[in-house]
Amino acid sequence: MFELIVQIVVYGVIIGAVYGLATMGLNLIWGVMRVVNFTHAEFLTLGAYTAYWAWVLIGLNPIASIPLSALLGFVIGILTFYTIIYRLLFSPDIHSTLVATFALGIALAELMKVLWTADYRGVPWALGVIKHYWFSLPITYIFTFISCIIIIVIVYFILYRTYFGKSIRAVIWDSGAAAICGVNVKTTLALGFALGSVLAFIGGSLIVVYLPTGINPYMGHIYLLRCFVIAVVGGLGNPWGALIGGLILGLLEQISPIVLGYFPGIEPFSFTPFLSFLILIIVLLVMPEGILGRRR
Repeated sequence: MFELIVQIVVYGVIIGAVYGLATMGLNLIWGVMRVVNFTHAEFLTLGAYTAYWAWVLIGLNPIASIPLSALLGFVIGILTFYTIIYRLLFSPDIHSTLVATFALGIALAELMKVLWTADYRGVPWALGVIKHYWFSLPITYIFTFISCIIIIVIVYFILYRTYFGKSIRAVIWDSGAAAICGVNVKTTLALGFALGSVLAFIGGSLIVVYLPTGINPYMGHIYLLRCFVIAVVGGLGNPWGALIGGLILGLLEQISPIVLGYFPGIEPFSFTPFLSFLILIIVLLVMPEGILGRRR
């Protein structure tokens, strides 16, 4: 029993770290400009395809493809911001950016289907398994977790040790006051959106490690739902809340199939998404701002 608990915790923390990293971008964009970025799903999918094609064409594993994913995420994020987001950001219709990102997401998904078909693809990257008295763990999972930690440290450094990071935090708290203090709000918004896009692309590249045959143009929607749950649980607009929410959901996804397996008539894995949204409803009722959300 103890071995099972250790296995659940280890897998839950590792997968939760990837979920949290992927959600940090969604939370950051909401915090900076109050935009619900439905294109986040397709950005995550594009990150997964970047890892796949890097593996197929030049032999890079998903971890080694992270710089390429980050570069593509930055470029696409900047283009999306200046061509769509900024033009609608100050529109009197508060739903304009939501509809625009939703439409762009559909367009990108269909474009990926045209380019690469709807077939499932995967990256068969394996380095063996570490076996311990209490658990066994694929080595690729360990490298993925270490990569998550490194990226989180880099994001922390950017947000708290650079002028750009201070500008982002100033805009999150009060964009008007930040502009008065000399912050270039437009550039800060653009770079904030680009950073959020980069995190989505990187998250997609890392999720590939857990999906040996699961990449297709519509995979992002499944993870977008998870990202919304994580963002609300951790606190909308707080990137660090996403990490807490990700760990909670990661542990829940590992625990629930085992617990539900004791109940006859319930298919554990199909019932797990229901529990995720049940947690979301409970958090909204008890703590609407989330764990690290800004209190009113």
